[in-house]
Amino acid sequence: MEKQNLVSVCIPCYNAAKFIGETLRSVLEQTYFNLEIIVHDDNSTDNTTAIVRSFDDPRIKLYVEEHRLGMSDGWNKMLSYATGKYMKVIMSDDIITRDCIEKQVAVFENYPRAQLPAVVVCRRDVISPSGEHVFTRALHLNVGENDAQKVVKKCLFWGMNVVGEPHLGLFRTETVKGVQFHATNTYVIDLDFYLKLLKKGSLYVQKEILASFRISSGALSTKLRKSQATMFGDLMEELYQDKYWHIHRFWVIWAKLVAHLLQIAKNIIYRSKRWK
Repeated sequence: MEKQNLVSVCIPCYNAAKFIGETLRSVLEQTYFNLEIIVHDDNSTDNTTAIVRSFDDPRIKLYVEEHRLGMSDGWNKMLSYATGKYMKVIMSDDIITRDCIEKQVAVFENYPRAQLPAVVVCRRDVISPSGEHVFTRALHLNVGENDAQKVVKKCLFWGMNVVGEPHLGLFRTETVKGVQFHATNTYVIDLDFYLKLLKKGSLYVQKEILASFRISSGALSTKLRKSQATMFGDLMEELYQDKYWHIHRFWVIWAKLVAHLLQIAKNIIYRSKRWK
């Protein structure tokens, strides 16, 4: 068997006791074995750290803050611990399929061209707190390679993050050099990070569903649903000011309108389901 390149799986958590065990199991059961699993706890007040320590696996590295750092500072510190060739960020309530990392690493290592993509992302299912399938997210990008400009145009047209949550992506650690999470607009912290990476290369989209995003009251996107459209619109304004993206003003206005309509629809769904 050929030696596997090390993959750093980074899991930020704060008061994540309810689901951190399931998330960790989904990582530990990967068919790709050569992993370092970096769990960064931002001074949780529940038993998150006790649950993490209950897993007897030398690949797990737990870092606990004495004082809260907050999202962006905590996540950036977490990334600084990574030593692998590849890196993946997984939220503490999401899960990935057993072959997720193996298939994503294979895209990089078997890529037909010398110019590698900046990020490889898979598709995902949306699940309830109990793990039941809710729906499969529609694919708004082409399977295969998508250039950065096309990704931004799709975000503007659909009024949403068409790339997906952090755990859908795998990227080379060297690509992250000089790139940090920035949490002014918390809801779009993942899209902002992805777009910074895409200034260094393309986005490769896999057709397979290799991950699940959990809807729960503790999920960041659920807690922030009242301000999602505003935060998305603020990021689009930032992109408009960045001449790299060549965005016409009309598309910023369009994106904000669609984002607010989507927010109304999400609010109706969340109120009707009342996921806990």
